[in-house]
Amino acid sequence: MPGLGAGPDYCDAHIGYAAISGLLGDLEGAERHFRLAWKQDPQNRAALIGLVKALALLGKDMAAREVLEEGRKVHPQSLILAEALARLLATSRDSAVRDGGKAVELAAAVVQVRPTAQHWETLAMAFAEVGRFEEAVSMQQRALEHIRETIPVRVGEEGDEGRVRVAFSEFEDAQSRLVGYQAQQPCRDPSVSLRPLRGPHTERTAIVALTMQQKRACPKIPLGHNDSSPGPDGENSRRGARCRGGMGRMHAATSKQFSASGLVC
Repeated sequence: MPGLGAGPDYCDAHIGYAAISGLLGDLEGAERHFRLAWKQDPQNRAALIGLVKALALLGKDMAAREVLEEGRKVHPQSLILAEALARLLATSRDSAVRDGGKAVELAAAVVQVRPTAQHWETLAMAFAEVGRFEEAVSMQQRALEHIRETIPVRVGEEGDEGRVRVAFSEFEDAQSRLVGYQAQQPCRDPSVSLRPLRGPHTERTAIVALTMQQKRACPKIPLGHNDSSPGPDGENSRRGARCRGGMGRMHAATSKQFSASGLVC
């Protein structure tokens, strides 16, 4: 990726490059650009959340914890950050990262403000981490009852087939966690700490960055150039078609694969 300047004006560009890096499997690059974006604009939650996700996907749980704790100083009322930190403290495979007591405190506060199935699950994870397995089982059962009532039962009833598959997969995961609590086993699934961070993604800034890349690759073709416009030798037209075709494919890949990258902000 090309070098970018410093300052808030470059924050979106760094977020876009971070998203592209994640899409290409370069998690270290994603971490670097999200960190630069967050450093330039500490108020930017997309940069903060993207950085936490990149760190978690890289297995850097202590660094993710530190970023979440710093983020909560800037956004003390954020339920998303509080829940993400609670899950990390309850489920990390790194014993130096885990803090069950703090996880219970955070999760209970989130549930008090917004009692949802996801938040009940978070509290169940925290209870299990401190050995309060009866309460963990009870909370997980409450979450499962709610999920069972709201999950789409027919493909296409509430959205596309992909979302339905995801819903059923998450239901099965929740059931497996219940079985674990019943066996007095805490949750050690690193993926659960990412779930609260899903939300409006950074496709817009990624497309800005993709556009910048495409313009550098095709400097002679102005944006909006007509494919059918004849050049002196036809080369400009062919180059324009290649540029726009590549841009369309990259845009489509970004739209379809953003969630799969794990760097959805």
